[in-house]
Amino acid sequence: MKRPNVLNLTCPAIPVVRIGFVGLGNRGILALERYMHLEGIEVKALCDLRKENIERAEHILREFGRPEAENYSEEGMWRKMCECKEIDLIYICTDWLTHTDIAVYALQQGRHVALEVPAAMSVADCWRLVDTAEETRRHCMMLENCCYDAFALTTLNMVQQGCWAKLLMPRGHTSMTCASIILQTKKRVGITITG
Repeated sequence: MKRPNVLNLTCPAIPVVRIGFVGLGNRGILALERYMHLEGIEVKALCDLRKENIERAEHILREFGRPEAENYSEEGMWRKMCECKEIDLIYICTDWLTHTDIAVYALQQGRHVALEVPAAMSVADCWRLVDTAEETRRHCMMLENCCYDAFALTTLNMVQQGCWAKLLMPRGHTSMTCASIILQTKKRVGITITG
């Protein structure tokens, strides 16, 4: 029997979303800072292998008058965090090669998942995410905020308001070269690169 897909998945509302952050480096710490401005959230857990990143995150929680969060700072402790029933959502900001494994495990533990880009490094891993979300009936969302920054939204508004002539071909650019970052990450974690 084919299980229902997650295209129109709805789950009961969560009045206060309890979040566990995995990965508190540059992108993770900025995400945590953004979440401090939201109502209806509570940061329940912080997970990073670097204690200084957790200390920086704890400082942010104190600075915004938020309660202390449980800390997970040893290898593989993200699993324990995902198992915690006091957490509704796991926010993943780790290195690219670990996104899918952490997300799948979190979903299997009954948590909703939000992942920084990219969510997966292969089509097979994309299907692992979809299949697990369908099996567990939990939300799994890849986050990308560049399309919502002030410049992008202003440009969209100008187009919608007819400020320019007919738009023939939009074009974008990023200064980050993904290929070089992927190669650096693979070398750092010991994956052999051929070809």
